[in-house]
Order: sequence, then C-alpha cells, then structure tokens
Amino acid sequence: MTFRHIAAAALTAAALMSGTAVAAQTGTGSFEAQLREAKAVASGAGREAASTAATHLSVAESLHARGDEAGARDYLRYARGMLGLPAEPPALSTQVGEAGGQRSVTN
Repeated sequence: MTFRHIAAAALTAAALMSGTAVAAQTGTGSFEAQLREAKAVASGAGREAASTAATHLSVAESLHARGDEAGARDYLRYARGMLGLPAEPPALSTQVGEAGGQRSVTN
C-alpha cells in the first residue's frame, strides 16, 4: 500500500469516527471538506501527482470562490481521482443489505 492510500484511509476513518454531529457542522460531503481531504492526500503524494493535483485543486478552489459550482466540482473530482480518492465520498447513512442473494445499496 502506498503512503497516499494509507493517508486516505486514515482521513476517511477519522471522518467516520468523528460522528454525525461534526459531520453536520462541517458538511462531510461539502466542497470544502472534499477539498481539504484532497489537499491533505496531495501533500503526501509523489511529486508529479502532487503538482498536477495541486493545480487542479487550485482551479477548483478559484472556480468555487467565483460561484461556478459545476466547474469547481469537475476539477475537484478529477484531482480526487488522480489521488486515488472517490469522486464523491459515500453518505454516512448509506446502508448495504442483502436480500435473496442480491446486494442493494440504499440511502
């Protein structure tokens, strides 16, 4: 496992353990939270990946500040994908169930 995968797992575990009260305050799925997570993982990534991701994260942050949510999300998703992070973090209320051998995911 590479350092960035370990860092991503640690960040995800910390976010899940923090509880729903903190998640409600900070908006775990919010743009800002996803941006912070990506920046943290990028700091531990290899030089080329970190540089490219930092560029995309910077553009995403700039677009977000200007109110271009769609453009900001696109750049953020791309950077998160480069860093091995999911494009959108899973919802805290997601439940996985099995019925008759079929797996289903419900929100």
